Amino acid sequence: MNEIKYIYFEIKYVKGVGETEPTIENENVLMFKPHTNSSGVWGFTNITERKGFKEPSFSIVEQNWVDLEKFKDENHKVYSGLKLQVDEVLNRFNQKLLKN
Repeated sequence: MNEIKYIYFEIKYVKGVGETEPTIENENVLMFKPHTNSSGVWGFTNITERKGFKEPSFSIVEQNWVDLEKFKDENHKVYSGLKLQVDEVLNRFNQKLLKN
């Protein structure tokens, strides 16, 4: 089995009415190197207003592309929260591999 080099995952949550805790979803191993910054990360945040509530409510999806070869060499002061999420995604992949 080849070493995992590139991953994609999403962090989903709701802010405001019906607030939820962030969850990791749609984690995938990428076959091709994604475009990232010098730290090995590229992210995009989608914010959608949830209609029908008296108070503001937003559905948020944070998309993350990670080049693990660059990311693992970083100090992670800026990306400390993302580092925990990347570790969780890699742990999930390892658990799936152990089951098979």
